[in-house]
Amino acid sequence: MITLLDWGQVNQKVSNFRETMALKSRSDAFIYYCLNHILKIDLDDITSCVTDGKFDRGIDAVFIESSVDKKIIHFFQMKCRDEFKPTVRNFPSEEINKILSFLDDLLKKSEKMEGTCNPLLFSKVKAIWDLLYQEPYDVHIHLCTNAQKLAENFRKPFVEALAKRGDLISLFEHDLAVFSLLELGSCKKERTLSIKLFEEQNFERTDGSMRGLIGTVKAQELITFLTDESSPSKIDKFLFEENIRLYLGEKNEINSKIYNSALSSNAAEFWYLNNGITIVCDSYRYLTSQTNAPVFIKNPQIVNGGQTSFSLFEAYNRDFKKLEKVKVLVKIIETDDAEFRSRIAEATNSQTMIRSRDLRSNDNVQLKLESTLNDHGYFYERKSNQHQDKPHIQRIDARKAGQIMFSYYHKEPEKAKSASEKIFGEYYELIFDPHSITAERLLTCHKLYQDIEQQKNLVLQNMKTKLQAHYSEAWIVEGIFHVLYMVGHLCERDSIALEEYKEAQTKVAEAIQIVDTFVQKQKGASAYRIFRSAGTKNALKIFSPAQQTEMIFKSQEA
Repeated sequence: MITLLDWGQVNQKVSNFRETMALKSRSDAFIYYCLNHILKIDLDDITSCVTDGKFDRGIDAVFIESSVDKKIIHFFQMKCRDEFKPTVRNFPSEEINKILSFLDDLLKKSEKMEGTCNPLLFSKVKAIWDLLYQEPYDVHIHLCTNAQKLAENFRKPFVEALAKRGDLISLFEHDLAVFSLLELGSCKKERTLSIKLFEEQNFERTDGSMRGLIGTVKAQELITFLTDESSPSKIDKFLFEENIRLYLGEKNEINSKIYNSALSSNAAEFWYLNNGITIVCDSYRYLTSQTNAPVFIKNPQIVNGGQTSFSLFEAYNRDFKKLEKVKVLVKIIETDDAEFRSRIAEATNSQTMIRSRDLRSNDNVQLKLESTLNDHGYFYERKSNQHQDKPHIQRIDARKAGQIMFSYYHKEPEKAKSASEKIFGEYYELIFDPHSITAERLLTCHKLYQDIEQQKNLVLQNMKTKLQAHYSEAWIVEGIFHVLYMVGHLCERDSIALEEYKEAQTKVAEAIQIVDTFVQKQKGASAYRIFRSAGTKNALKIFSPAQQTEMIFKSQEA
C-alpha cells in the first residue's frame, strides 16, 4: 500500500525536476521524472519525446529505441496527482480505450491519424510506420502514476486486448510504490553477503593494498547470491550499481548463447566457455581450510558478468534442474581505491562493443573538462545526472557534449544521432582528443546547440497546441544535429573560425532555413528516416534553397 512517506519521497524528486528544468507545472515535471528514471535518457532527448497536449490521443510521450540489440517503441501515458489522497488509488481506466484506439489506427496505418494527432505525435507516427515497414519492433506501453497502478479488473482485459493486437506488445506499470523503491535503490546501503566456493580449487593473491580470490561456484549457489531478499522472484539490482553495462535482454545474441548454453545437454562445459563474473568489494573473509567455504563479502558489486548473471537467473526460473551441472568462474577483488575499481570495470568490459560514458568518467580529459568548465560557471556531468540539483541551463552532459562536437567539428551529425552509444567507445579518441579539445571549443558548440534547441522548443510548444501543421515544423525535433552541422559548414564557407561563437551564431537562422527547405522537398519521407541517412549531410552541403531538385527520399509504399 502506498503511504504518505512514499508520496513525500517521490514528490520532492518531481519538484526538483520542476525547479532545475524551469517547468511550468508538476505534471510536466512528472513526465520528465518518469522518462528519466525509466529510459535513462538525457533531458534534451526527453524534451523531444513529449507529445502531451491537445490531440495527444492518450499518448504523452514516445521514444524509439533503435540500436543493434534493441528494437523497441515506447508509448507513455502519465497521470500526476497534485496531492496525496489514499482514496484516489488507481490509474484512471478511461485512458485504456484511448490507447487501444490509437494503437488500432497506428497498426492499420489509418489516413485519419494526421487529422486526429497533434503534429509532434504524428511525426512520431510517421517514423514508426517507416520502421515497421523495415523490421519488427517490440512495443512497450507504459502507464505511469504517482498514485496506484491500474485496478486488476481493468488491467486483465487491457492486457488481453493488447495481446489481440500483436504478440510483441507488452504492458508496463509504474506507480508510486515502484518509484519509491527506485529512489530507495539509489541510496547506498552497507551489507555483507555470502557465497559458497565449490570444493577447494581456489587461488588467492595479495599485492600491497590489492587482494583477490578466484574460485568456482555452482550456478544454484550464484542464483541464491543474486536473489533479491525482499522479492525472491527478482534479481538484486543493487549488486549492479557499478556495472558499466546494462542487461540487454534474453533476445540479445550474447545473452541467448549464455542462456542456451546453461540449459543445454553440455551444461558441464559452461565453466570453460564463459568468462564468469567479477565482484569488487570493500573486504572479504573465508576459511581457507574449509571445503565448500562460504566467502563473506562486504558491499559486493558485480562489475563484469551482468549478462551472465541475468541470463543464468532467467534460465534458473525456466528450469532450475538443468542448472545442476553448471559451474561459474568467480573473481573477487578487495579494494577501497575507487579509481582502481573503475579501471577493473573498464578492463573487464573492454572486450565488448557496448561502451558506457561511465567507462570514461574518470578519464583525465573528462576530469580536466569538468574542472575548466566549472571555472566558466558550468557543471559538466561526467556521469549521468551528476549535478541534477543544479539548474539545467548550467549543466553540460558529457554524452551530449560528445554528440554536438561530433556534429559541429567533425561533421558527423547522423552518427552523433544514431550511434551515440559509440561516443565513449570507438569515437572517443577522435572527439575527446586532448590535443584538439578545450573547454572553450566545447562551450562554443554548446551555446550554438542551445540557440537551436531554443528554436526547437518553440516549435514543440506550437505543435502541441494545434491539430495540424506544415510538414516542415516537425523536422527540427529529429534534425537538430544537422542544423549544427550546417552552421559549421556555413562558417567555413564564409571563412569564420568555428570557435568564434558570436560570428557563428549569425549563421543559425540561415542553417535552419536551408534544412527546412530541404526537408520540405522530401515530403512523404519521415524526418526520423531523413536524419539517420548517411547521405543527408552531403545532400545538404550542396543544396541550394533556390534549386528545384527531385526528392532524395521516396516514401515507403503502404
